[in-house]
Amino acid sequence: MRSFWLAIQFLTRLPTPAIESPTQKEFGTAIYHYPIVGFILGFLLFTVASLLSVAVSASSTEANSVLAVLTLIVWVLLTGALHIDGLADSADAWIGGYGSKTRTLKIMKDPTCGPAGVTSIILLLLVKFALIQLCFEVGLHYLIAAPLIARASIQALLGTTRYAREEGLASAMALQMSLHKALIGITLTTLFILIYFPLLYCLLTALFCSLVWWGMRHLMLKRIDGFTGDTAGAWIEITECLCLMPLLWL
Repeated sequence: MRSFWLAIQFLTRLPTPAIESPTQKEFGTAIYHYPIVGFILGFLLFTVASLLSVAVSASSTEANSVLAVLTLIVWVLLTGALHIDGLADSADAWIGGYGSKTRTLKIMKDPTCGPAGVTSIILLLLVKFALIQLCFEVGLHYLIAAPLIARASIQALLGTTRYAREEGLASAMALQMSLHKALIGITLTTLFILIYFPLLYCLLTALFCSLVWWGMRHLMLKRIDGFTGDTAGAWIEITECLCLMPLLWL
């Protein structure tokens, strides 16, 4: 349970019991609970969006836009913008790193946010807003799938990719996660999605996520010889959008 609470603390801003002196192994095993945390986040978003939809009797594009904004605010509050920060840091580092691993990693450590980071945040939130609005038209239950799949896919990233820095919190997770352990989490998540969501949605989501996962992993290995906590956060944010993109074809 300590690893489970650590996973919630690491990925969300939900209240949890205080964990005294967590070990490196506990930080590492916390990643096994990532899909569960993703499901909890998705279920909370689904619940909030459903309650908002019930509270507003008028059903129109304008009303859905307001509800989508409110849901997006809740989404950001639940995660504390942790992964958005990783996206911004990664964008700044990729633009300002000039192809240098050392400079790219140094910029990621910089607490300030540059133009590339600000732009990436704005674009991401705009895309998320539009996709959440689409959920109000197609089905709010898709809000459960996005956080779940995004956090399960991190297991695949950590199970196949080395940590780019010599030390760091994510290094313990990378050392603990192996490919066969990642496959267990991915398989269970896939079975859940296949049972509760349309086949077309599952196929399109698998296609989009697989292609972008390969592309982003390739860029990470080419630029910094691995992943960091920031690039993992960027991956979560991008994957959440990818998991809602298939709604355009449903």
